[in-house]
Amino acid sequence: MNQKVKEFLDKAREREIKKRNEYLIKLGLYEKEFAPITRTGWGSITDSDGNSKTLKFNLNSENVKVGDAVKVPYDNKKWDVVVEKIEVDNQHTTPAEYQYFEYDAELKTSRGYKKVPIEVTDDEYNQILMSVGKPSGSSYNVIATIMTVIAIIVFIGGFIGGCVMIEEFVIALIVWASSFTGGMMFLGFAEIINLLTAIKNK
Repeated sequence: MNQKVKEFLDKAREREIKKRNEYLIKLGLYEKEFAPITRTGWGSITDSDGNSKTLKFNLNSENVKVGDAVKVPYDNKKWDVVVEKIEVDNQHTTPAEYQYFEYDAELKTSRGYKKVPIEVTDDEYNQILMSVGKPSGSSYNVIATIMTVIAIIVFIGGFIGGCVMIEEFVIALIVWASSFTGGMMFLGFAEIINLLTAIKNK
């Protein structure tokens, strides 16, 4: 296969996948991927000199809860420390990527997440389209439809108006010509909008 043809087909496939993923998310067919968080634990130990020390340490697992015992390195050895307090920091969340937020009752903080469309096969996606219909291009399609309806009304109104004034043939011709010109202008604008929408959705 020619390299340029291959590149063109690859880009077209990428656009189709992106469009499909956006539609799946719009339909609610997605999973929540939460932003990574930093969990800091606090706990106390009694060192070899008998002094009480409060240690601050990172928790690598989200399953650790207050009251659990973890191994914490301190003074060149690892200590068994009971977690007395946990602090959560998710301030590094990137808003552009994790633009949705949900309150986590267990962590007692809001966590950012992004919507990840569920994986579907081409057959499954086609069945989805058969069930709910294809995604609409944009609101411009509605505008194009309205302009088409207006054009038809202008055509019909002009034809009837010309027939009413048929006794004044010159005036009737002017009415017919004006309605035809106006109707064609509306149809032309509607077709332009449809073409622009089709180009945008490619």
